[in-house]
Amino acid sequence: MEALAVLKIECASELEEALTYYLQESYALAGLESRRRSDFEVASQRHDSTFVDLTKIKNLPEDLELTAYLPVDVDQAQVCAQLQAKIRELAGYGLATGKVRVYFEAQALTNWETTWQENYPVINFSRHLAFVPVWQTYQPPIRIKQ
Repeated sequence: MEALAVLKIECASELEEALTYYLQESYALAGLESRRRSDFEVASQRHDSTFVDLTKIKNLPEDLELTAYLPVDVDQAQVCAQLQAKIRELAGYGLATGKVRVYFEAQALTNWETTWQENYPVINFSRHLAFVPVWQTYQPPIRIKQ
């Protein structure tokens, strides 16, 4: 597993496309992730079986959070300065920037092949029906008589 530098950018969602393009063109990204608060809010308002408890979402962004994965040897101070300059440039074009925060976050080496599984818990639909991912062991909450 390769260590990566994790760059976080918190800003207005109006900057998403411009910053995504800038990051992809300017740096050797290993990946790019976008989290918009509005995506979670819309999901919680659906009239289907979707249930999203916004209070349980870790670090829910105020508007938009971009996460870029860069090589670990990148000059972090220089990248932050370049991004701040780019955001000022975009503001000059009339784009709303919102509350801007640009920073690097420590990233522990992670086994990405299995880490995603923690986001798929057992879902009990009723006493007799549950969605159980194959990697989990399951004990029904109520003992069923045969």
